[in-house]
Amino acid sequence: MSGDPQNFIRTQCPNLWSMLNRKAQSDLPQGLKEYLSGQNAIIGDRNLVVMNTQIGYLFQRLPEKEVRDHYRRDLSAVDSEHKLAELLCEITLTAALSRLSAQKPAIRPKNHSGKSCDVGVVITDIYVYGDSKRFLDPWPEGKQPKRSIAKSRDWSKPPDGARPRSMDIYSKLKDCYLQFPESTMNIIFLFHPSGGDSVCYIRAALFGDAAFFEDGSEIQVGGDGLFAIKEWSNISACAYTRIQNGTVSIAAIWQNPKAAVPVPDGVIAKLKEMGNGGRC
Repeated sequence: MSGDPQNFIRTQCPNLWSMLNRKAQSDLPQGLKEYLSGQNAIIGDRNLVVMNTQIGYLFQRLPEKEVRDHYRRDLSAVDSEHKLAELLCEITLTAALSRLSAQKPAIRPKNHSGKSCDVGVVITDIYVYGDSKRFLDPWPEGKQPKRSIAKSRDWSKPPDGARPRSMDIYSKLKDCYLQFPESTMNIIFLFHPSGGDSVCYIRAALFGDAAFFEDGSEIQVGGDGLFAIKEWSNISACAYTRIQNGTVSIAAIWQNPKAAVPVPDGVIAKLKEMGNGGRC
């Protein structure tokens, strides 16, 4: 990015600028500074413009104060590029799902325990709760030592490499069911930038190690998969999600065979429409 980053956000991203508190406007938080500098500065510029568009859309669907109240604190105090990327995924997903909703969206709705997911929307007359998770793969593909494919029995890191990515995904998603209301349709939208075969690793985390090479529609749930966890019956499905040029798309979606509330075909079809020209 050339010039002053504060001026760039103020002039090119006015909706985002309005979300920042006075302190953050006078001295940008570290996460924004990192995002607009270094080798990825051009991508950072473009993605912040995308975020600005998403916020503008949410301003159309909800009172501006309500949108600001939900995101201002996080955006004004974001302390790393990674955290900002997580917020970008959350806000972009919220806007995309809101475009499918017959009613105004609920941002960060709380459940009975006070925890919250990212968004609640109505799709084909069904209330759907969604939560975005972003896990950047830190392992440098193509460099030695290689990452192991098979899980270690004691979940330890191999001495000559890295754990399978499926183990990391399993660990980070294990408690996600706590964020959702009970007995509702709850979907995890997983953003996973990786140089590896993300679909295989995610599938193995959900169904178990034996599903790594399975790509059929009738995958069996192994005892080492997230879908085998009793509490995960509260998760209806997990979607491998991407953002490209401001459009959210579903690369793959896996329904939980043991879900208390399954996802009907009509909702799956609507979710897949997000990547067919439905810009967000």
